[in-house]
Amino acid sequence: MRRISTIHGAFALLAGSVLLAGCDPADSGDQVLTAPSLAVSAVRIDPFFDPVNEALVDMGSPYRVAEVWMYVVGAGRSDNRILQVGTRWVPGDPNRFWSTEDQDITYVVDQSDLTTDVGAGAAEQALDDSFDTWSDVGNTWLDNVKLPDDGMNRDFLDGVPVNPLVNCAATPFRPAPLGILDFAALNPASDIIVGGWLPREYFDCLEPNPEPGEAGGDVILGVTWTFTFLADTNNDGYEDTALKEIYYNEAFDWVTSGGTFLGDDIDIESVSLHENGHAMDLGHFGGPPPPPTLKPSGQIFSPTAVMNPGYVGGEIRTLLRTDLAGFRALYADGVGRSR
Repeated sequence: MRRISTIHGAFALLAGSVLLAGCDPADSGDQVLTAPSLAVSAVRIDPFFDPVNEALVDMGSPYRVAEVWMYVVGAGRSDNRILQVGTRWVPGDPNRFWSTEDQDITYVVDQSDLTTDVGAGAAEQALDDSFDTWSDVGNTWLDNVKLPDDGMNRDFLDGVPVNPLVNCAATPFRPAPLGILDFAALNPASDIIVGGWLPREYFDCLEPNPEPGEAGGDVILGVTWTFTFLADTNNDGYEDTALKEIYYNEAFDWVTSGGTFLGDDIDIESVSLHENGHAMDLGHFGGPPPPPTLKPSGQIFSPTAVMNPGYVGGEIRTLLRTDLAGFRALYADGVGRSR
């Protein structure tokens, strides 16, 4: 049975620092975190971008992969991107010819790759609830509309390399024969594809040269890939988002209830709420400056938000002030229309 023991060790160090915080009158009560998974380090997977985009060019695809966001246990990782500007969904974008909605953003959950830790229905409901949380934000135009899974292989970047520690960059994700890959790349099922849970080798490949004991599969909970059209049709200064793909790491213990702060269980809805923030084109914010510190209150990030770059356990299912402000800045009623 797969279980990641390094997470428990890292959380144990955190818990110890909570108990110690404030005990030494000579300091402010903030404790420097020494747990390996809380060390902020750059993650470079740029070698993936070129071969993947070359494959998309060969297929005649209208979009390219532009950035990737990873959500990890601890203090977070650097993002990876090609673009110097951000990305935004365009309401009613005619380039998204596969979309069945005029204004809304569609998503599909790959029901063949749901986690085996909980019932398939419970896992999918947690994913749906996290999408609904973003849709329920008032005074915004962006809503998420779920489409049924048609059973086709619609996700593009879901392949697991045979030898991830050696051949990741040399053999970009090619999960199926080229003909099937062409179909998936040129015929998206929706705007956002939740590709489900993949083996830890996939996430090891995202961090092929980790610090000792910090392979990608040990710390990365989820990843969101962003594709753009390399265009700015509404002249808002941002690349137009074409497609998102989201994947989760099956190597962790996933639950739909009972997750606790600094615990080993990973709450599906909490992590999905974060990844769906990336699907809405929000990035990370509130990361601690190195070295990360844990305050007596139990806070690590300032401000605390769903879109903090790291997960420290428990249930985080409510959007906080910074999350709401960021989302409304992008998608308030009237924002994003052609100028």
